[in-house]
Amino acid sequence: MLIAVVVALVPALVFSVQRLLDDDPAGARTPRTELPIPSVGTPSSTPSGTPTSTPSTPAATPTRTARINTAGLPRVAPDPPRRLLSAGLLDVGFDNSVEPRNGTFRAASTAEAARWGSRGTPGNPATDTVYVIGKTNSRGVSAFDTLPRIKVGAKIVIRTDNGDLTYTVRTVGTRAASGLARNAGIAAKTPGRLILIGVRYDNAQNLTGQAVVVTADLTGAARR
Repeated sequence: MLIAVVVALVPALVFSVQRLLDDDPAGARTPRTELPIPSVGTPSSTPSGTPTSTPSTPAATPTRTARINTAGLPRVAPDPPRRLLSAGLLDVGFDNSVEPRNGTFRAASTAEAARWGSRGTPGNPATDTVYVIGKTNSRGVSAFDTLPRIKVGAKIVIRTDNGDLTYTVRTVGTRAASGLARNAGIAAKTPGRLILIGVRYDNAQNLTGQAVVVTADLTGAARR
């Protein structure tokens, strides 16, 4: 009889203890720790310790040098120019060659023209553009005073000790003189091309900042 009473009381005792634990404000049981949810996306940053670098842009490949078509013209060995002529407009001799300073041309002589010495020499086949630089102003005494009057289609002849080279004018225009020798369109290496540059001076012989630029292509050659 006693055993039966004890067995009957055990469930009630267990229930009472459970109620006490649930009502304990201090929390007799160890609370569960919440862990962060791991990311499943692709990491947006480079792992620590891994060096990063930006691929360098390869240098631009130089453009192939253009060449004027002079097929069929007689060969004339390259030689420094002696005289430059254009019927009714130009008839000038040559002074010593010149070099641009800080990309800007200055005429070395009033009455004569000069070749850009480190660039092309007149001849056929040519290896580079030929440049002739002269002074121009409004007084009518400078080598290239009449250069602004030349027209597209006009013929320009450069005489050398080896022969005559004839060029046909393609363009005539005015440009800023400063940095002209660095201008990509002017300074391009184009065998068979002639560029005349008339550097403008005022009556006091000061640079005006402008230049007349004439481009012409080789269209005729004759050996001496």
